[in-house]
Amino acid sequence: MFEAPPWVLKIWEVLQPYAIPMGIIGLVAFWLLARKKPERPYYLNDFHGDPGWQQQRGAKSTRRSR
Repeated sequence: MFEAPPWVLKIWEVLQPYAIPMGIIGLVAFWLLARKKPERPYYLNDFHGDPGWQQQRGAKSTRRSR
């Protein structure tokens, strides 16, 4: 291992008590963001075998064009 410079040790001393709660908050935030499924772009849907998006789009566009 290498010896950390004193300013790094000082920062670590200050932040150490908050490391675990910040980690938990980070994980919860990530989980909440990952949970709500965004509108998938066509190139993702293509590989997941979900043909529904094509039909919906087609129906919408034909209805609009008439």
